[in-house]
Amino acid sequence: MSGSSPPSLRSQLGALAGLLLLLAATAGLAYVPMGAFNTVVALLISLAKTLLVMLIFMRLRSESAVVRLVAIAGFAWLAMLFLILMADYLTRVTLPPPY
Repeated sequence: MSGSSPPSLRSQLGALAGLLLLLAATAGLAYVPMGAFNTVVALLISLAKTLLVMLIFMRLRSESAVVRLVAIAGFAWLAMLFLILMADYLTRVTLPPPY
């Protein structure tokens, strides 16, 4: 750690307000019929929530470049795992039951 001071109360309350606003947007999105575009918008909202948490609560904004690089590498690895999971799921063939 770079020994930086913890986030101020103002920034934490701002992050809380932002997260609550994004939560309301996610809940409201469930009632808007947009077809397949709902998933895309929900993922973009979740990305905004993730970035907000990473920047404020994980203090990545004030950390060194190495710490930021490790955080980015971790999330890139997680994204790769999800891509492999989805590739496996989407290419499976449903077999009829044996009876």
